[in-house]
Amino acid sequence: MKSQLNKLLMLLPMILVTAIPASACEFHYGAPLGQLPQFHPLARQNFTKDAFEVVSLEHVKKTEVNAGEQATVKIAYKVPTSYRNVNISFSGSDETVEFISEPRISVDNTADTYYLTYTVDRPGTFKIAVQIYGFRGQTPFSTTQVIEVLAS
Repeated sequence: MKSQLNKLLMLLPMILVTAIPASACEFHYGAPLGQLPQFHPLARQNFTKDAFEVVSLEHVKKTEVNAGEQATVKIAYKVPTSYRNVNISFSGSDETVEFISEPRISVDNTADTYYLTYTVDRPGTFKIAVQIYGFRGQTPFSTTQVIEVLAS
C-alpha cells in the first residue's frame, strides 16, 4: 500500500504538469507556420529605426594647400529626423586659417554637402575643427572632428 502511495505521489506532479497547457512569452513562442521568428531581421524591420540613427559627418582627414591661396574642403552630412536645432561650426587652430565661406551653418533634418572655403596665411601645419551640435529629442549632443591642413 505504501509503495503504491509513493508511486502515486511521484506521478501526481507529472500529471499536473502535462495537464496544464504550455504557454510562453512572445520572445520564446515559436512562430506560426509560414511566419518568421521574432528575432529574425525581416521580422524586426518595422521597428523604429531612428533610435539607432546618428548624425553622420564625412570629410577628408588631411589636406594639402598652398599658403595664401583659396582652398575648399567638401563636407557631407546627414541629420536624421529625430535630431533638431543642429548646427555645424568651423574654427581654425589659430588666426592663420581664415574662412571665406560661413563658419557656422544650420542643418536640421537634411542630408547635403557643404563646401568650406578658406585660406591659410603662411606655410605650416594647422587644424580646422568641425563641431556638430544640437538636440536629439530633449538631450543635447556634440561631437568634434579635425581636418589637418598642410600648407606649403
